Amino acid sequence: MYSIKFLIEKEEYDDSIRFLIEKIGSIEYETVNKKKGKIVKINAETFENSEKIKDILKDLAKKISKPQTILESTKDIMPVIKKIQEENESIKPFKNLTILINTHLKEDTGVLIFMLQDLGAKVVVIPVPYSRDPNVFKILNDAKIPIYTKVENSKLISMNMNEMNDYIDKAFQENKINIILEDGAWISKFIVEKNIDTKEIIGSIEQTKAGVTIAKENLNEKINYPILTVGDAPLKETSESETATPEAVVRNIIQSLNCSLMGKIVSIVGFGHVGKGIAQIARNFGARIRIVEKNPTMVLSAINNGFDVITLKEAIRKSDILITATGRPQDNPVPFNVLRDAKDNIILVNAGSKREMDIDGLEKNSVKKEYLLREGITRYYIKNRKNKLKSLLLIAEGYPINLALGEGSPSDSIDITLGLMAEGAIYLSKNKKKIKSGVISLPLEVSNIITQYKLDSIS
Repeated sequence: MYSIKFLIEKEEYDDSIRFLIEKIGSIEYETVNKKKGKIVKINAETFENSEKIKDILKDLAKKISKPQTILESTKDIMPVIKKIQEENESIKPFKNLTILINTHLKEDTGVLIFMLQDLGAKVVVIPVPYSRDPNVFKILNDAKIPIYTKVENSKLISMNMNEMNDYIDKAFQENKINIILEDGAWISKFIVEKNIDTKEIIGSIEQTKAGVTIAKENLNEKINYPILTVGDAPLKETSESETATPEAVVRNIIQSLNCSLMGKIVSIVGFGHVGKGIAQIARNFGARIRIVEKNPTMVLSAINNGFDVITLKEAIRKSDILITATGRPQDNPVPFNVLRDAKDNIILVNAGSKREMDIDGLEKNSVKKEYLLREGITRYYIKNRKNKLKSLLLIAEGYPINLALGEGSPSDSIDITLGLMAEGAIYLSKNKKKIKSGVISLPLEVSNIITQYKLDSIS
């Protein structure tokens, strides 16, 4: 005699046994209670043959299985976040702590939020205005996670960055914030400008290179808590910035425009990790690449990689597509006086941070504005220096295309970045008041942990 054993969740047990009796008739079985459900052991001689056993169990699985939520399926391709949860679930490193998250509200962020909650944190969410997934919002809202954003009748309403500041203020009024996970240094900048009391804040983790730059240049001497920088961590730059983000940018350009890059002149403003990745991928799609860069080291790098380096004025006049990837929106990399000289029907794409083109200048000086039927494309008509009308196609209102029109970087790559942020937050919780204030590079021990988790998942 031989038998088969399988686990049935508690709430599905009675229905499952009834189903088996209906299919087989009288059966002999015994059960063992477990935390997650009951182990059912059935005398397999009851069945005519092994194939019939397989068929009946498949039917049972279909009957009692629940469809995965989008977050569950996303978590399946985020092994680093899963490993962090497994390693720390019994410890609860965030017990009695409140973590404020200010980043893009995407599926992978949702996975991070529930993981932090499982590790003991109360999580407060302030989504970036231009990058909010309504499905993720609904899942978090149904789970009673506080989300500070513009909502009407339980639905997301578009808002601008200034309106987001009002929600930041409200979040601080209603919560005792201990750890901040941020994108673009918005929260830390708000804290400094509004002189928010920071005695309860253990520290912040900055996700982006642009945010790291802002923090170093404008906040370093003004904040009295540590900001750990994930944005310039080598692991983040190699796994996301150089590969996954450029891949997402190029894919979204092709999909949003429904056109190939073959033969088109594509100029990229900025030859950092993201710009270099875009240039290499777009070249593989047949684009003729030009680079706009001022940093001598980056200029040499572009030349050594086989790219022509030209001025912004030359790029704007000759390019079919112009892509910004500087990570320095505060410098206004592409001002309106340059846009006036643009080639007719040029396509403008941002792959950097926030807005890297002078959209305000474009709005003020355009003669006419049209929203195209294809999602996320706006046509502006402006007059050039000879008073002739020309059109410019702006993608995603000048916000980063992969975030505003797509899912951001693929979840299995952002898994590493979010893993660095989560492990960085654990580092902060374990070293309260031991870390000096100011902008600090992410400790190597944090990167080493995440590297090992990723390698373990591959091997």
